This record gives sequence, structure tokens and C-alpha cells, in this order.
Amino acid sequence: MAILDTVSSVIERMDNDVGPFAERVVALLPPLWEESGAEHLMKQHIVRLLAHLVSANEGKLGTIAADGIAYHQGRHTVGLSTCTCSCDRHADACVKVTSEYMLDDALDLWIVVVRESASPSSDLLSLLPNLLRDDIRPRLVHALEQAFANKKTESIDAVCETVECLLRAASTLGGEPGTLRMTEDCMHAHLLQGFVDSIHSDYETHQTTGPNRKEPPKDWKNETNYISVLSQIGYGSSHAFRVAIQAWADTRSPPNQDGYKHVIEEFFTHMDAIVDSSKQKLACMALTKQLETDEVFLLGKLQDYIAMWTSVIRSLQGEGEALGHEWVQVPSCHDFLTNQLALDQP
Repeated sequence: MAILDTVSSVIERMDNDVGPFAERVVALLPPLWEESGAEHLMKQHIVRLLAHLVSANEGKLGTIAADGIAYHQGRHTVGLSTCTCSCDRHADACVKVTSEYMLDDALDLWIVVVRESASPSSDLLSLLPNLLRDDIRPRLVHALEQAFANKKTESIDAVCETVECLLRAASTLGGEPGTLRMTEDCMHAHLLQGFVDSIHSDYETHQTTGPNRKEPPKDWKNETNYISVLSQIGYGSSHAFRVAIQAWADTRSPPNQDGYKHVIEEFFTHMDAIVDSSKQKLACMALTKQLETDEVFLLGKLQDYIAMWTSVIRSLQGEGEALGHEWVQVPSCHDFLTNQLALDQP
């Protein structure tokens, strides 16, 4: 293990210069993996070394990563098999315990492989549904809530993006019931309440002017992220969207009877501030889907709806003309996985 640590440190220091030695290092790892047996500490060091090796050349080691974290011509898989085993309820107890110790390192390796691989593989994609299992999903959402509690911009961005991906996957695999289940998990972890509370604070700020104007919330810059998460819920299920807003309103003292209306108002107000056209389109479709509900006040927003539809369509048409034929290209593995989760978006 000391030798593995030393080699790993050398790889980190060599960075781009490690390329010529990569294959020889990789060839030495399979025997070590097999001889380690149930010794999870040794396997942890091997996985960390491989993660450093794959990320060292920023894409130049893509051929190594593209084999699904292959150790030698695709014959030995480590990181993916570890992640899969840790998520497999039918795995052998001894193997499962070993894999659970390695799960953090294996997921780090998985992330590196996704970023560096030139093309996706079925092994990489197969891990995504495991994250939505009933015995894993609540813990994952709770971990996201803890990261969100840090209130750091980079943490908030990562949390919102992850929650969006989970909601898209839940909608793809389970339809509206899947979206509702994922939404309920986020509510139980008090994650969505934080998003809605910030959106409502922005709404209150926009309703006041002059010396009596309320100060915007400290995280007002992240409002687009919060709206995107709620839009993903609203597009997947108008009922789940209403449930999420009502759950937040019931926690207020006194309960906010107009919470749903206020959030819808803020959506319309913030639409022009959304720079990302895909997020703007998602918010537009989420608002449009709310017309399925029996909310009478939405009929009074038809002028806003027409203005929103016109603006979003013009924006998308203009973007399409600017792209021309440049969009025809082979995506990286990271881009493919991101796009794969977004294929079911409007």
C-alpha cells in the first residue's frame, strides 16, 4: 500500500508527463487487485491510483477510461463493478461490505471516467437507475441537503444540477409517480423548502419599492437554479409541483394561503432573467403545464402566457439560426450522459 501511495503521488506530480508510462502502470494493477482478495484497503489504494492516472492527462488517457475503467484491454473492471456491487442488494455479504468501504473512491473514479472518456458505455449508464432505489435515494437526497446547507455558490450549483438530473431520471423511469416520489423525498429532507423559500423571498422583494423595499435574500443569484429545479418538477407532474409548494406554505407561520400564486408570479417575473435558453424553455413548459390544474387565477395570466410563449419561441428560433450546422459533432462521454438525462425534456 505504501508503494501504491508513492506511485499515486508521483502520477499527480508528473501530471501530463505520465502518459508514456500509463499502460505499464495499468498492466500491473490487475494482479494486485486479484491478490488483495477481501482486503478493501488495498483495493481502495488501487482505485485511487487509477483515478489519478485517468485524470492526469485531461483526456489523453481517454482510451483507458473508455473501456469502462478497463485495466487491460477491457478484461478487468474495478470502479464500475465496485459501484454496482455496492448498490446491489443481492450481492454477496462479504463482497458488499468491501465495496461499501470503497464506494466513495469508486464514485470519484466514475466521475473521472465520465469526464475523460471519449464515448459512453452501457456500464457507465447502468449505474444511474441504482441511485433511485428506495434504500439509496433518501440518503442521497439527505446528503444533497447537507451540501446545500453550506450556502456556497459552487455547492448550490452542484446540488441543483444533481437534483435536476435525479428528477429527470425519476420521470423517465417512473413517469408522474416517479416525479412525485422524488419530490416527496426532497421535501422530507427539507431541501425543496429552501428553494421555495428563496423564490418567495424574491417575490416579496419585487412587491416593494422605495425606502420600504425589502432586501433580497443572500442567495438571490441562485434563483434561476431554484426555478429550474421546480420547473423540472412541474414539467414532470403538475400535481407534484403543487404538492411541493403547498408543503412549503404549510410550514409558514401563519400558513401562506397564496404561496402557489406567489411562486407562479415570481416564475413569470424571472423568465426574462434566465439566460440559458434550455432552462427558460423548461420553465415555460412547466408554467404551461400548470394550466392542467383548476386554478382560476391562471386564467387571468393568459396575457403573460402569450408574451412568454412568444419570447421563448423567438429566442429558440434565433438560437437555431445561429447554430447552423455546427451542432453536428460527436459528443464526449460527459456531454452524452448529461444530454441523455435531458432527452425527455421539452
